[in-house]
Amino acid sequence: ESSRTILTLWIACLSAATLTLAADPDPVEDIPAGANASFIFSGYRNRVPNEHGLGGDVYRVNIHTFPALKDLGVSYSIFELEPCGINVPHTHPRATELLFVLSGRLRLGFVSTDGTYIENHAVAGDVTVFPRGLLHFEWNDGDKKAVFISALNSENPGVLAARRLFDLPSDIVAGSL
Repeated sequence: ESSRTILTLWIACLSAATLTLAADPDPVEDIPAGANASFIFSGYRNRVPNEHGLGGDVYRVNIHTFPALKDLGVSYSIFELEPCGINVPHTHPRATELLFVLSGRLRLGFVSTDGTYIENHAVAGDVTVFPRGLLHFEWNDGDKKAVFISALNSENPGVLAARRLFDLPSDIVAGSL
């Protein structure tokens, strides 16, 4: 009986070690290759948005705009939405989004993979989450500018706007509606 217990423990330890070795490796550098000496992103301070959308500006902080993030698995976006401005329905295929409202009011919503629609309103100080890959939006339904920060758990989360559906052949789109 004791040899069976020892064998069971040995197999369990060997299995745990194998699982540990199979995980993705941690970064092996403190300073990512190509990150140069700058670990400060000043695009927001200098008021240089990466893009202007429907009703507002976006300041994206990712590996393309801030190389110091390479291999760290994070990115960040700062949004300023004017009243009635919308961050159109979209997904992040490689990231979960944690959103923090700095000022204003937002109507937020997403659709789960089983078709459940979740909607909330958030004001300054509120935090919400959009699970990875789920279609979601942010709309400023208030009467003042809304400012919010989105933190994403990928250095390159990707953005796929719902309007990209219409980039498919028209017969495919028509058959889907």
